[in-house]
Amino acid sequence: MIRELFINVTILISSLFFYFQILKKDGTTRRSSIRRKLLLGTLTGLLGLILMEFGFLLDQGLLVDFRHIPVMLAATYAGWLPAVIAAVLIAGYRLTIGAGMAAYTAVLMLAVTTAGYLLIARKTRCVYRTILYMLLFHNVLSSIVTYTFFLEGEAFLRVIVPYWLLSFGTGIAAVYLTEYMRKINALFTEYEKNAFIDPLTGLNNVRRFDAAMNEVLSKKGTMSLCIIDIDHFKQVNDTYGHPEGDAILKQLGQLLKEHAMSGTVSRNGGEEFTIILPDYTKASAVQLAEGLRARIEQTPFYIFGGKETIELTVSIGVAAGRNNLYREADQALYQAKQNGRNRVCAAQTVNE
Repeated sequence: MIRELFINVTILISSLFFYFQILKKDGTTRRSSIRRKLLLGTLTGLLGLILMEFGFLLDQGLLVDFRHIPVMLAATYAGWLPAVIAAVLIAGYRLTIGAGMAAYTAVLMLAVTTAGYLLIARKTRCVYRTILYMLLFHNVLSSIVTYTFFLEGEAFLRVIVPYWLLSFGTGIAAVYLTEYMRKINALFTEYEKNAFIDPLTGLNNVRRFDAAMNEVLSKKGTMSLCIIDIDHFKQVNDTYGHPEGDAILKQLGQLLKEHAMSGTVSRNGGEEFTIILPDYTKASAVQLAEGLRARIEQTPFYIFGGKETIELTVSIGVAAGRNNLYREADQALYQAKQNGRNRVCAAQTVNE
């Protein structure tokens, strides 16, 4: 029995592990699409079939397996549709093995327990409490059916006590692994997101900027690039402190997103921001940049929790084309700084 138990637990754990590896970014929840739930229900049902095939004998020749655990997990995490699909697949397979009293009893019990799982999942929010209630419900029902139709007396006790221990142990281990893998995948998704997002402003960071530039350059058509730098930002930090400087960067980032909705806005570091503008000519990019510069000049920026405001200006360098775009925009930005700041300069053109 130990060997068969080890095989069952290994199958269950391996299946859960591979499921979460395949769907690392996009697991299945109650809010998932119908298509995703259909897939989960099918996979869960297949796992139930495999566990049935590796069922093992307890005392008195009673064959047991853990087909109920995948259905429990589906009901707990994804709702009624995957659980019902899994139950139907398992029930259909059980009837193909052979009709008779045992088969009909197993199918009826599967239907009743699945309905019970769904009711418990609906009423209980804590995952571990939900699984404990489900296991208790399943084991009580299994005990009643076993005592009524198959075993009684001392023989019943020799079978049902180890079954309860195995069922609870395997079920809790399955939900523990599921919770662990869900947390790992959530952390992976968060880390992946943060690798391309500036944590202060929520804008794209320089990695995402590089990827977006390469993506735009891989397509045909014109494009423009704006590089925005806050004028005298060091004085702001020195005068009001870095926390207030961070507050200003956040406000500016939000303003850039609102003003350049058709572009890709990034914070490339410090007080430098960029806007990638696909399908923009130099003239249209300069027009957008000039509107942005004027809006920033007219916008009060809040510091000290909104108790005070300060005014800012920015210098913007603009370049268009496909070759050496960043270098040309950076040179235009340098020219804007040299010409007195608070202005837009295009590559080889100064906008007074």
